[in-house]
Amino acid sequence: MSTVVVYVHGLWQRGAESLWLRRRLAQELKAEARAFSYPSVTADAGDIARNLANTLTAIHADTLHLVGHSLGGLVILRACEVRPSPSLTAAPQRFHRSRMRPSPARWRGLRENCKPSIAWRS
Repeated sequence: MSTVVVYVHGLWQRGAESLWLRRRLAQELKAEARAFSYPSVTADAGDIARNLANTLTAIHADTLHLVGHSLGGLVILRACEVRPSPSLTAAPQRFHRSRMRPSPARWRGLRENCKPSIAWRS
C-alpha cells in the first residue's frame, strides 16, 4: 500500500521551506513526501489549480494526503473544483486550520484525529 503526501506552499514561498515538515510527515506516515511548487505571485490562480490537479492525477498511490500552507490550502480547494478529467473526483473529508505551530503532544493528537484534507479518487 503506497502513501504520498503533497505539500502546497503559500504566498511568496517555493516549497523548499517545507523540507523538515515533509521529512517528518514521511517518517510518521511511512509515506513519500513531495512539494508542489508554483509561482505564487505571477501565475493565474486557475492555471495553478489545473497544474496541481494534473499533478495529483499523475500520482499513483493508494492514499494521497494534501497539506496546504495558507494560500496553498486555497489552491488545493480550487484544484478540487477544476478537476482535469471526469474520472477524477474529490471528496473533502476534513479541513484543519491552525494558526500556531503545534506542540509535540498536539502534533500527535492532530496526526491521530485528523483525516486528510482531500481524498482523491480516480
